Order: sequence, then structure tokens, then C-alpha cells
Amino acid sequence: MSTSILCFGSSQAEILDYVFHGDARYVTWDQDSRVGYVGGASSRGLKKERNRTKALGAVADQLARQDVDKVVVFLAYGSVDVEWTVPYKQSLGENPDPQSFVAEMATAFMELVNELRGLEGDVPVHENACAGGCDFLASDASEFCCKKCEWGQGHGKHCEGCLPPPGRLILVITFPYAPVVLSKNFMHDDEYFAAHPPCYDMTPRAERHAMWIDFVAEMRRCVESCNSRSVMLLDVTPVFEEQGTTDAEFRTAFMKEKTGKEGGWNGWTDNWLEDNHPDFIKTQGHVARCIAALQIPGVAPAPPLTELYPTERRHLAMPFW
Repeated sequence: MSTSILCFGSSQAEILDYVFHGDARYVTWDQDSRVGYVGGASSRGLKKERNRTKALGAVADQLARQDVDKVVVFLAYGSVDVEWTVPYKQSLGENPDPQSFVAEMATAFMELVNELRGLEGDVPVHENACAGGCDFLASDASEFCCKKCEWGQGHGKHCEGCLPPPGRLILVITFPYAPVVLSKNFMHDDEYFAAHPPCYDMTPRAERHAMWIDFVAEMRRCVESCNSRSVMLLDVTPVFEEQGTTDAEFRTAFMKEKTGKEGGWNGWTDNWLEDNHPDFIKTQGHVARCIAALQIPGVAPAPPLTELYPTERRHLAMPFW
């Protein structure tokens, strides 16, 4: 018996290709074109059924395999909404309310999470139900079956001993990066984006980061409310905060450096490439360590790559959002 590992998400999810490079258990896009990263895939876009169908089908097929006893799925959405959708809306004269916008992101994301949970019967529990499987349903918040359970004391979650073990399907809500350093004119100056309008001004990193933090916090609350060991959260944001306080520190720790092999690419500012993705070679170790900390049996990646490879641009056939 073995484990299958899959990922779904925006282009930031490509980091999982680096982290699990060469791992035979990792299902690649070449093996199944329904999996992997897709440029422009947003969290809010998951409210559309067509944007959830591929993930549901790919995961269902892995669960149907008789030779697989564990399916681990990494879901990395949200960067498109924060980095691109908000400034685009602002360019149209709209100013999305941050709290409402984040709520929309989380609600749509959880639609996919709950549909995936339903593939194995790990359906959302009633907010007053005991996750220990004893059919207990509280009529009053002071009632609970497990005397150690914080939920019964109004803390909103069950103790570890009250939760059943993970099932065959494990979902990992993944935040593998934090908003990167981008100039206001990034899209206008970048040769790729300039050739594929519309182009618009980028919002300051501090604003993007603040919304990202709010989104992570909201998704953490959603994961805790699942009352399931089969739903986990992976957040690498603190690493970016600790090592990239200033723009200069951020570039040194996480961005691509000039190597002399870049040709006429115009995205270089001094020795740094202005890109909406970090250097995956620099970040793969951080992501791998955070995955290992989840203690999923047998899933402790050791990224082998030492150089970046050319990224394949995978675009949606129609607007995701």
C-alpha cells in the first residue's frame, strides 16, 4: 500500500513541484492534467462549480485506487485574490471592503474543502456535535461528553483525545509564501504582462500582506471548525515575516538573484528579478520543514533541486473569478 500526494492551486502552488520533485508518490501535471498549479486560479473563483470539478475528479480517482491507503492533498489558493484581483478592482475605481473580500475568499475555499471531505464521508459536523463519534448533540453549551474537551467550555474546539484519527484523505490548506516585493509599476514594466493587458498599478506590499494575514487567520478558524484531523493548515508566512521585514531583507532571503544567464530579460532591478513569485529554490526548504512538522506519516520531503527550471505557464481557459 502507498500514499498519493497531489496539489491544486494558483501558480504559487508550483513550489510543491519543487518540494516533492522526484517523489514517485507525487502526482504531476504530466500524469494527470487536472492536478497542479494554474496561473490565475483564485480562491473566490472556487465558488464556481467548474473550478472545483477537476480537483474533485482527480482526488476521487486516487481514493478509488486499491493500491493507495492515503491521499494527501495540498490546496494553495488566495494569492491571486490578494495580489491581482484587489488592485485590478481598484484600477476600475472599486475599493473592495477587506473584511468582506476575505470572507468571500474563505467561503469559496471551504466549498471545495467540504466537497472533498464528502468524497470520504468526512462531512462537516454540527457546531454542537461531539467529534468523538458518540452521537452526542449538546442542547446547551455547557454540555459535553469529554471532560477534557475545551469545546465544552466554550472554546470552540475539541481536545485531541476527542477527535477520531485521520481518514484516507488528508487535506492541507497551504500558504506557501507571503506577498512579495513588487513596485507600483511592475505590470507596466514587465515584458510579459505588458504584452498581455490589462495592466494596472500594484498595491503596496504592506497592504497586500495585511490582507493575506487576515485570510490566513480566517482559514485557520475554518480549519479548526472542521473538528477533523483530516483537515490541516500549513502556513509558511511567519518565515517570510521573520526573514523579510524590509524590502532589502526580503529580496536577499526569498527573491531570484541575477546569474548572468538571463539574456535580455528586463525585469531586473540591480541584481534582483522583480517577479510575483519568490525563488522556489530559496523557499523549498522552508515549505518542506513546515510539511514535516505536520507529522503526516511518511510525508517528510527532502527537496533535491539546487537550480530553478523554466516555469511552464498554465492558463485558465476562461476567467477563474
